[in-house]
Amino acid sequence: MKEQCEILIVYEDAITRAEAVRFCDSLVQKFWSRNNFQIEWCPVTDLQSEDSAREHRETAASAHVLIFALRPEAGAPHHLHAWVESWLDQRGEREGTLIGLLDATVSGESGSTYAFLRRVAHRAGMDYMTQMPSSILHSIPDSADSYTDRAMEVTRVLDDILHEHGKPSILGSS
Repeated sequence: MKEQCEILIVYEDAITRAEAVRFCDSLVQKFWSRNNFQIEWCPVTDLQSEDSAREHRETAASAHVLIFALRPEAGAPHHLHAWVESWLDQRGEREGTLIGLLDATVSGESGSTYAFLRRVAHRAGMDYMTQMPSSILHSIPDSADSYTDRAMEVTRVLDDILHEHGKPSILGSS
C-alpha cells in the first residue's frame, strides 16, 4: 500500500515554476512506487490575498514536503514572511522536509530569502535540503509522528485481543 505524500510548492514566476516542475517530475518518478502524491501549487502573489493565504497556510501546516522555488537574488516579500510565520506554529511537531530549490548557498552565495527558509526549517524541526532527498517520508524514532503511527497499527496480537468473544475472567477466582 502506497503512503500519501502531500507537497506544497511555492514559486515566484514562470521561470521558477518551470524549475519546480522539472524537480517535481524527478521527485515523483523516484518515489512513485512507494507514494501517492497530492501536489498543490502556490504562486507567491496568491499569498497577498487573505483567502488564498489561509488555504495555503492549512496545506503548509500539514504538508510532508514544502518546496520553495524563489529567485535567490531577490529578497522575500513581506507577505511571504508573514505567511510563513502564520503556519509555523500550526505545524507543531510534524516532521517534514523544506526544500530550497534555487538556494545558491551551495555555490558560495548567500541569499537572505534562503537564509530565512533555513531558519524556518530549523524552527519547525524540518529537514532543509537544496536537492533531491534520498527518502521522502520518514519518521524520526521516538517522535510524535512515530508514536502516532505505532498507536494506529493493529498487530495480529492486538487484532486477536480485540476480536476475542469469551467471557472476561475475574482475576483471583477459580
